Amino acid sequence: MVTVELLKSYCLAFMLYCVEAISLSSGNIRSLDNCVNRAMYRIFGSCDKSSLEFLRMCVKVDNMTDLIQRKRDKFVDQLIHDGRFTK
Repeated sequence: MVTVELLKSYCLAFMLYCVEAISLSSGNIRSLDNCVNRAMYRIFGSCDKSSLEFLRMCVKVDNMTDLIQRKRDKFVDQLIHDGRFTK
């Protein structure tokens, strides 16, 4: 579980750095998601897709599409609530 927490706090933060500022293609997002799947495979030794999905759900590692969308939403919310960008 320590390795999973390191994955979530260090690796995902590094992979998601500045994604709110750029537009990623679906292929790029799949590539990032594949990196997370490979890491989960190496941590748990699971090999089929349904097992990886179940493990990701159990340890609360969402897919990259959801993580990127949440990060973008948070960025936009901060811009809206920042006084410099409103009249």
